[in-house]
Amino acid sequence: MARSKDGRALTSLSTINLVHDEVIAQEKARRADELLRRTVSNIPMGVSVYKLEKDELVTLYKSDFIDTVFGGENETLESYRAAVLRFLKENSFGEGSTEGSRVTRLSRANGAELWVNTHYRIVNDDGSVTIYIAVSDVTEQIENRRREEAREETYRMVLNDTGTMVFDYNPAADRFKFLIHSGGSEL
Repeated sequence: MARSKDGRALTSLSTINLVHDEVIAQEKARRADELLRRTVSNIPMGVSVYKLEKDELVTLYKSDFIDTVFGGENETLESYRAAVLRFLKENSFGEGSTEGSRVTRLSRANGAELWVNTHYRIVNDDGSVTIYIAVSDVTEQIENRRREEAREETYRMVLNDTGTMVFDYNPAADRFKFLIHSGGSEL
């Protein structure tokens, strides 16, 4: 500010920056980001976002639950990423989005099987491919189904071979099953 000899203000230059709207917008963005992080962290599925660049899968986002699904085993996660990449290469996706789900069998580092159910949306926007994935471990459900199928096959063989009755009670499901062989069919 310029002053006269006696100290009076002659001219004054100043700028006023209104940052109120910017501060409010930043606070809203911070709250939205926090809500999204809390939401994703409480979903009982692993969530990830990938970008396909030059036949490479680049991770844009990966929730902490992904590590839970894959047991913290980097080799298993990389095996899964390779399966996703194979799936993308084996299928062609036009412009727009494609969604679906599939069950994939992987091997853990200790040799045990891991079955994962993947729900996906693939967005192809002018050649830029982004893959949104939600993945859950369905190993227990697959193993339970296999045990049930094996038990059913055992019943069928017993009925066919012996012509006897079979009783089975499953206390966990509170289900009672009675099978009897009757001339080539089950009752």
